[in-house]
Amino acid sequence: MNSKTLDIIFETEQQKEVKLTLPKIKQLITKELVIAQVEKIIQSKILYTPSGHLVIRAKHAQVTDKTTTILF
Repeated sequence: MNSKTLDIIFETEQQKEVKLTLPKIKQLITKELVIAQVEKIIQSKILYTPSGHLVIRAKHAQVTDKTTTILF
């Protein structure tokens, strides 16, 4: 069983890192698609930390591919 997760690391107004994790992403994810969606998130000003700090930019994004092998 394969499971891909997208992690996007954002930075707040206070230069603190915040990670947004999106589990079970589709196989056909591209750098361009992620960049476009991240820009929409930042421009809409909808992503805040629990302490109320606004996310202002993305630092990086990564896809983690986890493979699980069921033995029995």
